[in-house]
Amino acid sequence: MNADGSGFVRLTEETADDRDPSWSPGTSRLAFVSNRDGNNELYVVNASGSALMRLTNDPADDREPAWSADGSRIVFVSNRDGNDEIYVIDVGSMALSRLTEDAAADTSPAWSPNGEQIAFVSTGAGNADIHLMDSDGGNVVVLTDSPALDGAPAWSPDGTEIAFMTQRDGNWEIYRMSADGRYVVRLSDHPAADQYPSWAGSQIAFMSARRGNFEIFTMNPDGAFVTQLTFDNGVDGWPSWSSLGGAPALGPTPTSTASPTRTPAPTRTPTSAPTLPPPTSGERIAFVSNRDGEDRSEIYVMLTDGTGQTRLSDLPVVQEPFGAIYPFNENPAWSLDGQKLAFTSTTTSSGIFAMRSDGSGARRLTYPIESGLEFFLSPDWSPDGRRIVFEHGWIDGNDLVVINADGSDRTILTPGVTSDGEWPAWSPDGETIAFVRREEIWVMNTDGSEPRSLGISGAFPAWSPDGGQIAFERGGDIWTANADGRESVRIAAHVRQDGRPTWSPDGERLAFQSNRDGDYEIYVVDIASGEITQLTDNESDDTDPDWSSE
Repeated sequence: MNADGSGFVRLTEETADDRDPSWSPGTSRLAFVSNRDGNNELYVVNASGSALMRLTNDPADDREPAWSADGSRIVFVSNRDGNDEIYVIDVGSMALSRLTEDAAADTSPAWSPNGEQIAFVSTGAGNADIHLMDSDGGNVVVLTDSPALDGAPAWSPDGTEIAFMTQRDGNWEIYRMSADGRYVVRLSDHPAADQYPSWAGSQIAFMSARRGNFEIFTMNPDGAFVTQLTFDNGVDGWPSWSSLGGAPALGPTPTSTASPTRTPAPTRTPTSAPTLPPPTSGERIAFVSNRDGEDRSEIYVMLTDGTGQTRLSDLPVVQEPFGAIYPFNENPAWSLDGQKLAFTSTTTSSGIFAMRSDGSGARRLTYPIESGLEFFLSPDWSPDGRRIVFEHGWIDGNDLVVINADGSDRTILTPGVTSDGEWPAWSPDGETIAFVRREEIWVMNTDGSEPRSLGISGAFPAWSPDGGQIAFERGGDIWTANADGRESVRIAAHVRQDGRPTWSPDGERLAFQSNRDGDYEIYVVDIASGEITQLTDNESDDTDPDWSSE
């Protein structure tokens, strides 16, 4: 099927069981397991379903195939020597090699993208843990050491992380870790079983019983935006995402970001409402924090060195019909002259608001149009300060909309298309708007005409001050690309989540949010050197930074 769940095509048609599919690099062939000849053996078939070929022929069970990066070999599990061990077969010559040889059961092999290592599961320590070995079976190391069961390792496309399933929380959930096993992050959190992750680009596919029976779902690498792909009364499971996956190849990674230098964070500011007036001149960074209580978020401002952190928003919470249970003020966006901030608020019902740079004069610009079951997100100003673009959504979809700065003259830029626009960003020359559609970055004219994809996957696009580049988030890292979508470069990378980049006025730095130290804080990266500075340091979450132009 396609990555959005459409286009189902049946490749095999047997009364026997066909399972454990694994795409070859380039997605020209599919390896799988079938018992059509009496026991489980490995087979290969073209992506069209033609040219079926049997690879193994042994009375034992052969299963769990995984291709090498060059497509010449397949690693698999077999009990042909008495217990489950890992073998490799050359697809051309059929030459067979045994990689593991111990009393434990060794299963679930997964070849690294560079072809040099194989992750697998072994019960050698008394329970199932994830191990790593060289592709010739040497240098075995243990990556997980949990009393619970860990299984089904799946490499990220760049080889820096491994997703896996585990029972360490009482039921099967999806986790990810760095390729050396040091940093572990939980991705799914559901009472039902979430199992067998498969990674491709900016998405992870997995099978889950959260709808009663097993279906295929996808999610972002941080566990967000879970989407159900299959809807069937049977069992849909064991996804294998093709290497094409809908995500372009990653661009070059600057060597300076491999081990960024981190300068000390500024002294933590009090979490109570400030008594000092907010900074109202010079470069500032607006951001969102829930330091005033987990049940609400507010907009703050600080100087670019992290000092002077001051709360701006102070809207009273008024429960209207369809009003939010969790009141928040977020998504701050500076006007180009630095005198105003647009933002999203659900202190009553959801809407776009604007206020002066000192937090005064807050007023509502948008109101629910239909039932009130609507949301308003991600405002951004036109360079002349006369208009605001934002995302307007409801239960069935969303549009990108432009209004005048006083809330009048509402114009839909993406009419007639469901779920057709997120995170709009107005270009500095005022002629185009960048946005996200189907997890790719697009641009269009400011009247909504000529929408066109830049051919890069990502979220939260942000224009550089000169309009020559776009910063964005992809796979939990910070990237930049030319305004035409070419020359993608990773600027900040971490096993945890970096996101929501915003440019400094000189175009030399990017502020962003990250949970690399546990909770979300605001950081700044120098683009040339890769040096990273932490600006906020709170036990709460600080997110959604936006850098003023003056």
